[in-house]
Amino acid sequence: SLQVLSFETGLSDEFLDGVNNKISKRGFSSGINYRLMKPKFSLYSNNYYSSPYYSGVRRGSFTMDEMLNYRISKSQNLYIRYNTSNNTSGYLNDMEALGYVENSKFLNHLIEAGWGWNGSWLRVSLAPNYTYQYIRTIYNTLEYQAYRMRVNVGKSLKSHNFNLSWDGGLSQFSSRSGNVF
Repeated sequence: SLQVLSFETGLSDEFLDGVNNKISKRGFSSGINYRLMKPKFSLYSNNYYSSPYYSGVRRGSFTMDEMLNYRISKSQNLYIRYNTSNNTSGYLNDMEALGYVENSKFLNHLIEAGWGWNGSWLRVSLAPNYTYQYIRTIYNTLEYQAYRMRVNVGKSLKSHNFNLSWDGGLSQFSSRSGNVF
């Protein structure tokens, strides 16, 4: 009763009938989710992969979302989280007019640590994080990285919750235009 494990999988067959040019691609996806809940700590793990030609919403994606939560006391906890997603989709027809080429890529990384306190009259959480994003298309390459801090203060009054949040930090953005291939 302390653990939950689930699997998901999918298969697809995509078919394109152009002018005397028939193309067919098969794809697959697979995911595993795990949760462990103990009195002092909990672990969440959500991992997913799909091939570039999988005909689903998460076409060509690889995603990892890992979180470890440690309960310091009845009212305080610490956590660390790592999330990465990498998308390298493939399509049968020519999508160049939309900015898509076979080597398009989207990459996102997030590393976050946090502390939370839940008192009888107030809730407070602090969560510093680092984010990195990389996007490559036929038209340009974009890179973004940021060091951020999220602060949340909340109060419950009967059936109403009030929250005040602040999210700020330092970021850097760079772009290279033109055909990068």
